[in-house]
Amino acid sequence: ALTKLVRGDLDWIAMKALEKERALRYQSASDLAVDIERHLNNEPVLAGPPSVAYKLRKFIRRNRVGVAAGATVALALLVGLSLATIGLVQATQARSELERQRDAAEASEAEAVQEAAKYSAVHGFLQEMFASVDPRSSLGRDVTVREVMNAATARVESKALATEPRVEAAVRVTLGKACDAVGLYMQAEEHLRAACRTRRNLLGDEHAETLQAQSALGSVLSRRGKYGEAEAMFRKTSEAQRRILGEEHVETLASLNGLGVSLWRQGRNAEARKIHRYALEVQRRILGEEHLDTLHTRVLLATALLEDDKYAEAEQLLRELVEIDRRVLGTEHPDTQTAVNNLALALERQGQLAQAEALYREAFDVDHRVLGATHPGTQIPLSNLLRVLQAGGKLEEMRQVVAQRNAYLERATTQPGVGALALNEYAWALLTCEPIDLQDPEAALPAAQRAVELDGGRDPNIIDTLSLAYWRTGDLDRAIQTQYRAIARAELGGEYDIGKMESRLTTMLAESGDPAAKARIAMKHLTYAAAEVWTASTQSGGELYLRGLASLGAGDYVAAESDLRACLEARRAALSVRHWGVADAASLVAVSLAGQARFEEAEALLLEAVDTAKKSPKTNKMRFDRILVRVVGLYEAWGRQDQAEIWRSRIATK
Repeated sequence: ALTKLVRGDLDWIAMKALEKERALRYQSASDLAVDIERHLNNEPVLAGPPSVAYKLRKFIRRNRVGVAAGATVALALLVGLSLATIGLVQATQARSELERQRDAAEASEAEAVQEAAKYSAVHGFLQEMFASVDPRSSLGRDVTVREVMNAATARVESKALATEPRVEAAVRVTLGKACDAVGLYMQAEEHLRAACRTRRNLLGDEHAETLQAQSALGSVLSRRGKYGEAEAMFRKTSEAQRRILGEEHVETLASLNGLGVSLWRQGRNAEARKIHRYALEVQRRILGEEHLDTLHTRVLLATALLEDDKYAEAEQLLRELVEIDRRVLGTEHPDTQTAVNNLALALERQGQLAQAEALYREAFDVDHRVLGATHPGTQIPLSNLLRVLQAGGKLEEMRQVVAQRNAYLERATTQPGVGALALNEYAWALLTCEPIDLQDPEAALPAAQRAVELDGGRDPNIIDTLSLAYWRTGDLDRAIQTQYRAIARAELGGEYDIGKMESRLTTMLAESGDPAAKARIAMKHLTYAAAEVWTASTQSGGELYLRGLASLGAGDYVAAESDLRACLEARRAALSVRHWGVADAASLVAVSLAGQARFEEAEALLLEAVDTAKKSPKTNKMRFDRILVRVVGLYEAWGRQDQAEIWRSRIATK
């Protein structure tokens, strides 16, 4: 207590009085008394530090009332000034916010006016487009959806909307999606590419409308087999949509699902399943179990499971999905039948052929009735049904289904405004269907010629059909000329089976007596492996696979054999012994052996590859045909034309 009491002035006074040096002590008792009196009067003592802060404290103690009053006034002024400043800032902010809102409202109003004008123009365009359905315009004849869209496409291409690029882009997106829905994938791609270019130029790379067009284009690219390009498109689009729309926006999820499809189409099933599971989880939470988007994602996940041989899990998912689809969408809905077809596929791959056949019949009958015989979606359950009937030895039932399909295709070609695809499908069916007695090359030729004429010679597959029609009707020279044209067009880009086209050309050249040309084509298609190179390279031994292909292309068969044998051993160790990837690698080792004229070794390995491919549940027609083409090429390079012909006859139809 005493220490606290004497702290400060009294302490300093006592210490000054006790200083050892006389000059530093008080000079007299009166000096000491004066300092004590200063302490008692709250004045700064001489013994203390002469700091401004110390003197200020003493002043406040001597003048407490005045200082308090002054402080109150100062505080009031300070508070008032602060409040005034805050009010000024708030007023400024409010004015700025009002100005911002006014500008935003004006911009929104301008955007709304622009949107209204755009959609008014689109509406007007579509009204004109569908006016052709009016009996007064069509003169009572039936007008097909494709005919209407062809007319709309012609009007767009005529630059009718050249002065309104944003309207043109919106129309092209609408037409692109419509063409996609009816199976006109080439037209759909052209419309959507044009829409993407226009929207990027007008609105920028990351505008919502640009991203919408890109996502639609990615879907069409995937349907056309351009999986690598589709993957890049969906990655770019979904990343931008995450930033702009949010991770759980319906359009973001749609693009992610598109990315998943492009991945499992390339054999990258684990990545695809992860994406589809995430999208399904979000859609179930946000949209519910029975929303169309949720149902669509379920079928995509099930398909990815099928591609990865997870048949039991896929079957369970698909059974639940078919039940929901039939209740919510109805039996006639195409999405329902997609689920039915995939359930049949899961059952077929588990050996339950009778159940699979019944479901394939349902899917084919409904798609045939709803989509039409020429729609690509109808061909899927049809091909599956014919495969199961053939496996079960039900040849007469195969005949009935094929005859029914051919009759429908013929009726479709007699409709006004028939398109190139319908004519091509009919011609191809008459040229290649089984049983053979249902084939009719003479009737196929005019349909194939008209298809090429309507298409303008853009689609290699349509040109290929015409070549086959010429060949089957005895016009060998025109068949060879047309087949060269088909191959040249296919080599410009796209997912076309050039190997099969070249195999047919080789046989044509052999018939024409041109051995030099025959040899060149034979060696070229013997080493051909383009259509599924990426899928195969992503499996075990992928780097060895690509390196081996490069060596084959360069004609270095010894180096190719070394890399491809190593790839084959890696696949035998990592994959099922019945996996199609094992058969593919084995057949390429055989190609490298044939290139070294080791034909007997190559023959043994190729026959083993054929057997492996036949037993693999994942070997589709394209994969099996590719191996058969290599067998044909081997025998042709070996000079054993009789064997080449036998194996060529086994190549499946397109």
